[in-house]
Amino acid sequence: MTEVPPLVLSTPHAPSGALSGRVIAKALRDNAILAFPPEAFEEDVVYRSFFGRQQIILNRPAGIHHILVDNPDKYRRTPATMRILRPLLGNGLLLSQGEEWKHQRRTVAPAFALRTMPLLARHVARAAEATVAGLAAAAEREIDLLTAMQSLALEIAGTSMFSVAMELIGRIIAERRGKGSAEAPRDLFDMLSTARDPESGATFSAEGLVDQVATLIAAGHETTGVALFWSLWLVAAAPDVQERLAAEAETLDLAPDNAAETLPELAYTRAVVHEALRLFPPAFTIVRQARNPDNAGGISIPAGAIVFISPWVLHRHRRLWRQPEVFDPSRFLPGAAAPDRFAYLPFGVGPRVCVGAQFALTEATLVLATMIKAFRIERADDDPVMPVGIVTTQPDHPPLFLLQPRR
Repeated sequence: MTEVPPLVLSTPHAPSGALSGRVIAKALRDNAILAFPPEAFEEDVVYRSFFGRQQIILNRPAGIHHILVDNPDKYRRTPATMRILRPLLGNGLLLSQGEEWKHQRRTVAPAFALRTMPLLARHVARAAEATVAGLAAAAEREIDLLTAMQSLALEIAGTSMFSVAMELIGRIIAERRGKGSAEAPRDLFDMLSTARDPESGATFSAEGLVDQVATLIAAGHETTGVALFWSLWLVAAAPDVQERLAAEAETLDLAPDNAAETLPELAYTRAVVHEALRLFPPAFTIVRQARNPDNAGGISIPAGAIVFISPWVLHRHRRLWRQPEVFDPSRFLPGAAAPDRFAYLPFGVGPRVCVGAQFALTEATLVLATMIKAFRIERADDDPVMPVGIVTTQPDHPPLFLLQPRR
């Protein structure tokens, strides 16, 4: 039997050497992935100047731990980040700060506890079934899986939040909150609308609830949609991985009533999702600004410096990973050596780690298994697809795929 060569990817990056502020600014505007020079994938730290302000690309695990885990209050989001995201997300969990953030985090967290996953898995499986049925009806045509996965992720965000198809957020909140629910929670909205801060006992105001819903739907569907796209793009280019996925899912019951119980049996599927998140992390960088001078793991940080802690760079760093540009899901199989905790950050780390991480992994694993169980997937053409970093890690164009039903 001939051994199948591994899928090896390229890593887009900026030219080597010092970059002018104008070049950096253009990259940050058009494709932020191209703002990271090749030395960032080799070194612990890279310093550069950006219109008179120091920028630091930080890869040293001890420095990352210092900033994101031990001393998050010594750093803030940059004004540019707030200016871009505030109109989309309001003052929800992602952008709030200080005591307001602590109240929101304590209140939201129970809705995403492990005990809620069976309820949420049911919503995911139901939406995935409907998507597969729709794609099966169009299986003879070329399919835009980027749009399909973004639509599916949005539908899952809406149905898991409201148990209904997507509508206007404000109207649904007013209607649902007015009715109340004396029964067991049907969805995340029921959990959030009755959630109380375990320390203060406070609930969300109507405006606060709108902000949380906007954050969960906008941030959740966008990141999971692109994660699913990249997962499918990778397995379409690696038929051996795809067939192993199909073999794992073939005899499993992925229907809504059994999805949660089936999840532990999808070990290889989950590993593929993790490897896709390593190679194409939807949140490609974390940006913080130092409030005061600091020392992060032996690295001097001047006051006002902009610090980039980039999953895009960390996940492909040559000192942190063996053959980082090879698509190898076995890295994440049970029993494999775990990566350094600060080398793999698809959901961030520390107090502000993504509260919906387990939900996102549940969703991506179930959807990928459902898709590969139903279809053999391949590209419709050989045109190269390049990652573009603008808010999330998107493809530079929506490539087309061919879906062949497996039965």
